[in-house]
Amino acid sequence: MILVPGCDGTSIRMRCWTRNNWGRGFNNCPTVKDRRGRTGSSSVQIGLIFSHNEGADVPESWVLLDTCSTDSVAKSPSMVTDVKQCTNDKCLTIFTNGRTQFFEEKGWFNLFSLDVHFNAKSMANILSMKDVANFPGVRVTYDSQKERDIIVHYKEHLYKFKE
Repeated sequence: MILVPGCDGTSIRMRCWTRNNWGRGFNNCPTVKDRRGRTGSSSVQIGLIFSHNEGADVPESWVLLDTCSTDSVAKSPSMVTDVKQCTNDKCLTIFTNGRTQFFEEKGWFNLFSLDVHFNAKSMANILSMKDVANFPGVRVTYDSQKERDIIVHYKEHLYKFKE
């Protein structure tokens, strides 16, 4: 095994799944030319780590509230309105443990009128806890002594995100 340094000079003991080279991951690969717009990370953990496998998608009716995601994304056309093409600087690339996902469209998520990236081929509808908590009029609570749910309070409604 030969470890080849990535863009920042670091080498790690892993194999890049796109180039099949040892010593760097895709997001640190010096040979990758297609780095569109912003990059973010998403690691959904609710008892399992969801990784993208063909035919094993999360149901389109589910909305996941993720405390680790840096961006909110949607896959269900019925949950997003006003979908428009992104300018190059607003496109999003997310690197997950399953694969890289590109988002070249944005829209409004119906539930909270959040600005989200949209891709119908994405793994799931994932709302970043940061985005939801920063939305005007929203309060987020979690009391593990009472119940194991994250509760979003918004406009006289309670939305429970189950563990």
